[in-house]
Amino acid sequence: MKKPTPEQVERMTPEIRERYEKKLKKVKRNRRILAGFVAVIIAAAICLALSMTVLFNITSIKVTKKGNFYDEKEIISASGLDVGENMLRTNFAEAEQRIEKMLPYVLDAKIKKNASGAVSISVTDDTAVIIFEAENGFAVADSEGKVLEVLKEEPEKSNLAWLRTSKKAKAVPGESIGFADEKEAELYDKLVKALKASGLYESITGIDISKSANIKVEYQHRMRIKLGNISEIDSKLAAAAKTIEMENENNPNTIAEVNATIPKKVYVNPLDSLDDEVNAKKEKRIDETEEASEESTENKEEESTGSDSEADEEETEKTTEKSSEKADVENEENTTKKAESEEQE
Repeated sequence: MKKPTPEQVERMTPEIRERYEKKLKKVKRNRRILAGFVAVIIAAAICLALSMTVLFNITSIKVTKKGNFYDEKEIISASGLDVGENMLRTNFAEAEQRIEKMLPYVLDAKIKKNASGAVSISVTDDTAVIIFEAENGFAVADSEGKVLEVLKEEPEKSNLAWLRTSKKAKAVPGESIGFADEKEAELYDKLVKALKASGLYESITGIDISKSANIKVEYQHRMRIKLGNISEIDSKLAAAAKTIEMENENNPNTIAEVNATIPKKVYVNPLDSLDDEVNAKKEKRIDETEEASEESTENKEEESTGSDSEADEEETEKTTEKSSEKADVENEENTTKKAESEEQE
């Protein structure tokens, strides 16, 4: 809107001057609104710039709960956080994930922060449950299959459950167990979930998935549970759990094989040991005993047959002798009679 001169305003009629003054007020109001809006934007930009550079920076980092495996320096270093770093530009969720991956024995990491810039980190320890032979040594993993560490040599004593796979798995600390293929990984996940649901998982001391059609699980180092393939795995383990519970009530030290390949027909086969070699020797001893028993029976039968034959021979000889003697007597009698008849003549 072009502003008229004072002379032009004086020459305006009352109606034109009224319209002009209304337009002038509207223009001034719009200018004030625009100026206020610009001022707000400028202020916001300044605040944002300050918050991203000077304000809301990390002033301190502390570890309030460090667990038993790593010290404060290791945890802070793994987080990737630094004092002076701007909190608005920091992804704390990623920092938590970095701690859990770089420090495998950390199950869960939590980071808290306040407006003053103080950051606190707390971690919860993970628990080793499984041990298995890997391509690069002997690996230890948690209940979810996360590798915690890799040992160069097999530990002499371990309370961990042994996992046997079809091939040596890959093991990288902080990552999941690298099974031979996706099918074996899926089989393991289903089996572990079913074991946890059945209530047996905490007492499992061995898992054998080396043959997908012949899955076996060891319970408390004294029972071997045969499961067959992965089908109906929940029903199989539920039935096995009930059977084991009954066996424990009768004898808590039972050593046996629990066949749960058919959920509705679970049966128990007592064993001397879970060691296949020991059981093979036992079966061999049983076979040898049975063979010895059979041989003894055969010898007795032969001896019995031999003694019967000798008795028969003796009776035959006696009969022959009697017959011979009788014949001799008869001959003598005949001879005597013949002589007497000749004399009479």
